[in-house]
Amino acid sequence: MAILGDAKSDGPFEKFVAELEEPLYNSVDLSLSWLSLSSTSLSLSWKGPFLVDGVSADLGRDGLPSTPDRLRNPATIVNATDKIMRAAFRGETLDIDLIVGRRLSPKSGG
Repeated sequence: MAILGDAKSDGPFEKFVAELEEPLYNSVDLSLSWLSLSSTSLSLSWKGPFLVDGVSADLGRDGLPSTPDRLRNPATIVNATDKIMRAAFRGETLDIDLIVGRRLSPKSGG
């Protein structure tokens, strides 16, 4: 697990590190739990699923298994079954055929 931050949002590195909480380790059930910087409760165990605020990250709101996104960031959300990735960020766009592994637009140079 990694906790990410940036200077613009989180201030100097020393401040960021000082605000991180020490995870709680349970040697009986081999689990870790901690609060994220946004106060989200996270739990990870060798014997169970990854939990976010007490709910399995692999279960949908209806309690049924869900397939997590392949990619999620400010430019795009790519679902596990998507064949085309369409990204847009700061006025730029990019479309990639994930099956063929080829850029669709804008066209590559040459």
